[in-house]
Amino acid sequence: MGLVAAGSAALLLAGCNSFMGEAADGAMEVTRSAPNRWQISLNRVDANDTLRPALYQAAIVTKANGFGWFQILQANDGVLGLGRGASWLIAGISDPNAPVPCTARSGYEWQCKPQAVDEVIARVGPALNKTPEIIEQDLRVAGAQR
Repeated sequence: MGLVAAGSAALLLAGCNSFMGEAADGAMEVTRSAPNRWQISLNRVDANDTLRPALYQAAIVTKANGFGWFQILQANDGVLGLGRGASWLIAGISDPNAPVPCTARSGYEWQCKPQAVDEVIARVGPALNKTPEIIEQDLRVAGAQR
């Protein structure tokens, strides 16, 4: 089941395994491709910050699906649609000492490092004006697509 989220409201739609929503000044889509893998696409009108919203969404999706860690397996940053964006393939992992094989461009090796979802949410959520109530709602919306 997929869902469409606009701001804080969510509308469930039958048939697909993805959800779309708004991420501050742009659109975001999350598509599940395997039990522990998601494609996160973020298209922003203002290209100043695609990293924080994408990190936040990766943490929310993996936590909502029972994982304590995630890895960015593939990252494509650049022009998407009308604005600048990011498209990430992420994997939810349970053991940070057993990461999924990953390759990153030179200078971006940090992407392969397992990220603790709670730490990412605590660090990035407030920077995106996410209150504890909004974080809980985001977790419910992301978990509903299971």
